[in-house]
Amino acid sequence: MSNREAQHRYLTWRAEKDPGHGMLTKLIGDRSSKEVLRNFLFNGINELGSRTFLDYFPEYRCEDGTINEKRSIIGKSFENRPWDTRGEFIG
Repeated sequence: MSNREAQHRYLTWRAEKDPGHGMLTKLIGDRSSKEVLRNFLFNGINELGSRTFLDYFPEYRCEDGTINEKRSIIGKSFENRPWDTRGEFIG
């Protein structure tokens, strides 16, 4: 996997599953929080690639094609997160 693709995969994960998303949504609303996540905190997601969250992480797909919102990294131990000890995504 190239560095560019790995960075895009990371940004895609964080923009969708960042633990601060819920707090931002409560403070500034859903649309604004998504904009802040994609265009400020994880800037570059649109420029580095075109693959979607579900392209990288199909295990999060619901039957209706949406992203499973209930699965999160919050409360999971480091060993169960989708990256290894060097910060590289597994899979």
